[in-house]
Amino acid sequence: MEFYLQECKHNLKNASESSKIQIVLGNESCDLDSAISSLVMAYFIFKVQKNADIVIPVLNVKRKELAVRTEVVFFLEETSINISDVICIDEIDLKALHEKGKLSVVLVDHNTLSTEQSYLDSRVIQIVDHHEIDNPDKIKKLNSKIEPVGSCCTLVAEEILNSNPAIMDPQIAMLLYGTIVLDTICLNETAQRVTEKDRKMVEKLETYLSGISRNEVFDTLQKVKFDVSKLTPVQLLYKDTKLISDNSTSIALVSFPTLIQDVLQEASFLDALDDMASSKNLNSIIILGLKVAEGQSVVRRQIAVYDRNPSSLEKISKYLQKLDNPSLALRQLPLCGFPLMLFEQGNTALTRKFVLPAMQNYLKFDQSDNSKLINSHNNCENEISKNTDAVDSYEIEEFPDEIIPTYQAEPVDFPDSPDHSRLLEISVQSPGQVCLISEDDLELKKDVMVSEGTGTLKRIAVNPKVLESQFIEDDQRSLSSLSNRSDAFSQSEDIILDDDAATIEDLDDNSDCDSDLDSPLSDPIPEMSAAEEFEEERSWKSCNVNGEDRKIDMKVIEPYRKVLSHGGYQGDGNAIIIFSACYLPDRSRKDYEYVMDNLFLYVIVTLDELVAEDYILIYLHGATERSNMPSFGWLKRCYQMIDRRLRKNLKGLYLVHPTFWLKTIVIMTRPFISSKFTRKLKFVYSLKELSNLVTLDYVCIPDKVKQFDEDLFPD
Repeated sequence: MEFYLQECKHNLKNASESSKIQIVLGNESCDLDSAISSLVMAYFIFKVQKNADIVIPVLNVKRKELAVRTEVVFFLEETSINISDVICIDEIDLKALHEKGKLSVVLVDHNTLSTEQSYLDSRVIQIVDHHEIDNPDKIKKLNSKIEPVGSCCTLVAEEILNSNPAIMDPQIAMLLYGTIVLDTICLNETAQRVTEKDRKMVEKLETYLSGISRNEVFDTLQKVKFDVSKLTPVQLLYKDTKLISDNSTSIALVSFPTLIQDVLQEASFLDALDDMASSKNLNSIIILGLKVAEGQSVVRRQIAVYDRNPSSLEKISKYLQKLDNPSLALRQLPLCGFPLMLFEQGNTALTRKFVLPAMQNYLKFDQSDNSKLINSHNNCENEISKNTDAVDSYEIEEFPDEIIPTYQAEPVDFPDSPDHSRLLEISVQSPGQVCLISEDDLELKKDVMVSEGTGTLKRIAVNPKVLESQFIEDDQRSLSSLSNRSDAFSQSEDIILDDDAATIEDLDDNSDCDSDLDSPLSDPIPEMSAAEEFEEERSWKSCNVNGEDRKIDMKVIEPYRKVLSHGGYQGDGNAIIIFSACYLPDRSRKDYEYVMDNLFLYVIVTLDELVAEDYILIYLHGATERSNMPSFGWLKRCYQMIDRRLRKNLKGLYLVHPTFWLKTIVIMTRPFISSKFTRKLKFVYSLKELSNLVTLDYVCIPDKVKQFDEDLFPD
């Protein structure tokens, strides 16, 4: 999936005028069901299509708003999908594609486009949805799959398993499985959201996810979705807001992933309500709070009505209280001094999909006569039960720039790494040939400075073809580029280069060579001069991995060599090897892939050097930040390139302090690791438990891991 998403971005960027693009678009709430349905359905269409269309999943939310969809960001990262690889609605010009006649649209998790996106109506060719049909006549003309199930991902899973089950792998299965379990509240009957088809699909997906815990998946995703501890009251208000209005009245409906009574403890919350009402010209704000007790699937709902006009506040509150067929079963809770009324909702089966059309009905009729309002509502049961995720009368509010939470670290340059190592490619030819330097981000015909080997610098023009780079899978690109770099340099075991040599970075800053600006590309350049400059302050170690000669950049991995250590021996003579994940590099490094490629080779070679006979490998996962966790692809390559002797001699792999991410990775690796290797895996939940399995007398456990264990299991 991750390679497909990277390819989507590449194809979109490089699409020709004749390219036809098919997008798979979720609804504007961009909840987990909408996001995963879009990604997986697009992947499925891409795999089975017979034409040459570019198929792209589009998350129907702006990039700056995606961060507050906490469960979406979390689940994608936990399943080894980089959030930067997905395409958001503001990163593709749909209007331009529509006007060129090159666009077709597949809708998932909604069947009606919002007013803002209604220009795409004529481009819709297929719908996969689980909501009430909004326009039956239009739906009949399309290739549609619309059924009232608990999750749209249920229908996507059914489509794949019935049409081409070979596409289903543990990663795809996990994405669909987690979403269905979350949407149906762990298949809980009391929530009245699960159907027989949901259960059937969950059971089928579990066959791809050996060892999966349904409750653990639900509890983890539920906790992330409802964790608002890092969000301010203002951010909570904008996290999931929908607007309805008539000519004179505007009302906002805000969904909170927590109980409203808890948020009211914040002193600034009332000010946030006032600011929102003022900035958006709102008359009223209705807040819908929800909390599910962890491990119990017990649902609690609350409704609050905010309005600075006492008469309007009372009118809306009474309207909601008197709704019948069905009733919200509201019980008013005491409040002191707030311009709002708070209610406990007894009928927890009714969601925003009920409340929002009820409030639309409130705006349609004479608000001076509540009896008419109630009667009109009760006579419009079908209207109230309609899908309201994409109705025309509301829109998703933009998150103000000044309050957008930032969850990802900023890229940082590190002194131990080659500058722009991900942007700069150096190809050193055989003696007598030209040495070219190219940067991906250079504009065509940009001049580049190179050394002639005598200390002087010369500027040459770079052929535009040099700047063209074919899209290659990250794993292949990084390994192949590492191999190419290594082969170009000296064969000695460890080389410390002259600190006084000119660097590649110095070339761009030199301004004394203007007289040579027009030098042709074919000007002779002494062999290896660029390589000598590139090798400055670097040290390399030769190695052989699976019969191939490689070189390891020891300088760049120096801060991370503590990731692997020897922990002595067991009583039976088995060596103890420690892998401390907390020492892995941060993914915010601009040269992260380059560092990980070298670290990968270092780990493989060091393991081979440390292990003579049987051994035990302890993977310490505790205290590892999310940004330091290795990718699924990196771990997969580690396993595949470990020598058969090392795999055979491994007597036990203990995974200490396992998280949801680690367990997910283990499940996803099952298809390509042997059953014998799988039996060697064991989750260990504490250092105390580890001490009962392994002699820790000579094991060096990082202080941060010890502290993590103490915090997890205080005495």
